[in-house]
This record gives sequence, C-alpha cells and structure tokens, in this order.
Amino acid sequence: MGRTVEFWFDFGSPASYLAWFQLRRIAAARGATIDWRPMLLGGVFQAAGNRSPVEVAAKGRWMLEDLPRWAERYGAPYARNPHFPINTLALMRGAVGVQMRQPQDFQRYVKAMFEAMWEQERNMGDPAVIGAVLAGAGFDPAAFQALVADPAVKDRLKAVTQEAVERGVFGAPTMFVDGTLYFGQDRLDFVADRLVEKPDAVHAECMAVLDRFMAGLNAYDAAAMDAAMHFPHVRFAGGTLTTYDKPGSNPMDLFDRLRREDDWSRSAWNERKIVQRNDSKVHMAVTYTRYRADGSVLGVYESLYILTLKDRRWGIQVRSSFGP
Repeated sequence: MGRTVEFWFDFGSPASYLAWFQLRRIAAARGATIDWRPMLLGGVFQAAGNRSPVEVAAKGRWMLEDLPRWAERYGAPYARNPHFPINTLALMRGAVGVQMRQPQDFQRYVKAMFEAMWEQERNMGDPAVIGAVLAGAGFDPAAFQALVADPAVKDRLKAVTQEAVERGVFGAPTMFVDGTLYFGQDRLDFVADRLVEKPDAVHAECMAVLDRFMAGLNAYDAAAMDAAMHFPHVRFAGGTLTTYDKPGSNPMDLFDRLRREDDWSRSAWNERKIVQRNDSKVHMAVTYTRYRADGSVLGVYESLYILTLKDRRWGIQVRSSFGP
C-alpha cells in the first residue's frame, strides 16, 4: 500500500544524519518504504560543481548553529564532530559493499556509522577508529577491509555516485518521491506530504466516509452519522472529552444550540488531508466551515479525525476539533 522514498546520503554529512534519524519515523508512520542509496558526496560535489557549506565561511557558521536546532526538534542526540569534515570513502564503500554482500546487516551498519560520526564524535577518518566501531557493532574489521578493497565494490560506489549526478543530485541528503527531488533534511515535511498525497483505494474510502458523515450532519440524521463512525467514539472539543459508547448515543444538542443561537444551517469540508496512515488507521487533518441559513460564514475550524478499519469497514473513531 505504501509508497517509496529514495534516500541518497553520505555519512560525512550531518544533515544526512538528521534526515536518517527523522525519515525512518516519517516512513513508518505513512506505511512507506525507504530505498537506501549510499553515494560518495565528494564525487557528487566534484561532478556537480558544488562544495561543502563549511568551505563558505558565513554559510558554514550558520549551518553549525542551525543543525542543533533541527536536532532538538527531531529529538536526535546530535553532537558536532570535532574531526569534521571527514573523508568517507572507506565508509561509503563499506555501505555499498554491505548492501551488495550482506543486505541483512545493512541497517546495522548504517546505524553504527551515523551514530559514531554524529552522536559519539568519533574520528571516522582513522582506520583504527573505524575498526573499533565495526567490532563494537558486530562486524569483522578484517573482513571489512577486504570488502572495501574489492574492485566490484569500488566500481559499485562509482556507479551509484554517477547515477546520483545524472539524476540531478548535487548534495546530501537528497530524497526522491515519484521522481521529484527534495534536497536537504529541512525538506522532510514536503517528503512526508508527498508520501501520503497520492489517491488510492484507502484514500477514496476514507473520503467517502467523511462525505457520508457530513451529509448525515446536514440532513440532521444522527443515524446516518453513526453509520460513518466506529464505537466507542471519542470527541474532544471545547475543552471537553466525550465518549459515545454505541450507536444512538451521538447527541445533536450542539447543533440544536447552533441552529437556535447562531442560525446554523449546514457545514462543508474545506480541506481534507491524510497526514499519517497504515493498513488499519488513518490520521486526517481537516478544515470545515459552518454556514448560516443566509449563506454567511459562522466559523472555520480545524480538526484531526482518526479513521480506523474494523470488520472491513472504515469509520471515524476519534475527532479532535478546535471548534465548539
């Protein structure tokens, strides 16, 4: 059901570390798959005519101040590596080599390298340090040396780096979703949106549920609204948490009051956007407008609806609204 995001990275890039830390959460929450694409950033820079931000004094100072802010936002245990910048040729050969020969160990390798570089402040340009980190992560340092010296592994890193350049990659991290390029860990919000925006069967079913719910509301038909819900159903609005245990317990007193006091006549969706999903649960950010009988606007409100799949049927399980 999920979509795929390509993740092009180099261990020597602190922004790649932050993206690695956060992208896994984003993909898991959206049922998406990550296509891991290790490349040699130095080779990309050379081919694309680009260079590291730290080579531009003002930009480098800004970047070193900005990275901790993003790390705090993500909850990432980031530490500035005093040995940065580091030549990562051996590390990136190791990444493509493990991916080729030991794919079951790839995630363990990536985790060990990123954490050593950007959490433990290790000098990963020193072969002795690399060996110690590998051993600590359960890898054989001697086997690693043989792997990164393998001509096939060297050729593979050259090939994927060239592919990155041909695809338009100019730095790290770079993500692709459906062929669209997103550069930088500060573009992960766009990636997250793109991973869930493509309409599919689940998207269509959830939209249909919301349409039936709204139609029932506007017809003042509580039973029709119940049919679009799952129970127990939770609503949090106006500072009050209410649980409806079963069909028939959905009160219409709010709308009686709105009709009487504010001349409410109908409501309509403005925006409905899936922000997180898996096979049995969807988080939907919605905006809706309430209208008076004369067509004037009573209010515009934002909400989060949680829809769940039960007994092969999608229904609204939770509503958290900023409206009354």
